[in-house]
Amino acid sequence: MIDETIEIRNKHQTVQSVASLSLAMATKYARVGQLSDAENVLRDLINAGIKSSDIFDLLARVLAQMGHYERAAEMWQKAISVDPTNVSYKKALDRISRIRDKKLTRGKLLSLALILILAGGAFYFYHYRHNTRKDTVQVVAQVPTQIVKETTVSKISGPESIMIDAPHLVKNVINNNLVLTFDEGVFVSGTKFKHDIGPILLQLAQQLQNYSKTTYCLVEGITDDLPVRGRWEYRDNYSLGISRAVTTVEYLRSVAAFPDDYFTFRTGNIGKAPYPNDSIENRLKNRTVIFTVSTKKETD
Repeated sequence: MIDETIEIRNKHQTVQSVASLSLAMATKYARVGQLSDAENVLRDLINAGIKSSDIFDLLARVLAQMGHYERAAEMWQKAISVDPTNVSYKKALDRISRIRDKKLTRGKLLSLALILILAGGAFYFYHYRHNTRKDTVQVVAQVPTQIVKETTVSKISGPESIMIDAPHLVKNVINNNLVLTFDEGVFVSGTKFKHDIGPILLQLAQQLQNYSKTTYCLVEGITDDLPVRGRWEYRDNYSLGISRAVTTVEYLRSVAAFPDDYFTFRTGNIGKAPYPNDSIENRLKNRTVIFTVSTKKETD
């Protein structure tokens, strides 16, 4: 019973970590004007069943800046339903309602929407930039948690020149990117790492850190083709996959220093699983993550 309680608590922490990282990413997109990207990240969270007033509020602000006032009002109503005592949500909903009623000109609409998004942008950026690490799931106790100091390397010529060498990692160059897969499974089940994966991830983190100024890394969480069990908190394989990606990213960030924008993450579809789901052995191998390391362009 105690073990089940601990497992449920750890899974809850993972979901919270997913939400925090995704919200931080959406906030960054919104700040630089990538509103469609911000909307997609936030809707992925909502579709995964994560209900948070912060998520609804930020999505409302993004929609308002895009000029979708009806949908923005709907999101603020949902934020209020989650946190009915929050006065700022009620004021925002009242403000957006007045905008619709008065049918302001396009220029005034955009100005007001911009004020809405900027008013909350500073808070979101500061809060999630400084608190995301607090939600890190502690996954492999025997691995040293001391963060390796940031190092620098010379400019790389292409993916072939990226020196990554760790046990069970298979390297391939695909579409001018370095793709790293494991030749065995990474997770026992859910988001629980296998006991021997921690040292490998630590080694990988130290090596990736050497290229953190010249590359960036996409982490994809992979599952097999079997549906998740009903008692899990993961709604489906999509939710499980993104949780695995976030758990991995958070571990790498906990043991080595990376720029805030170095990692991105997503769930990989079943068709992208590195092994065919035709046996128990291969399904166990597909409890994994895939790393895609890309070189930065001169303008990045």
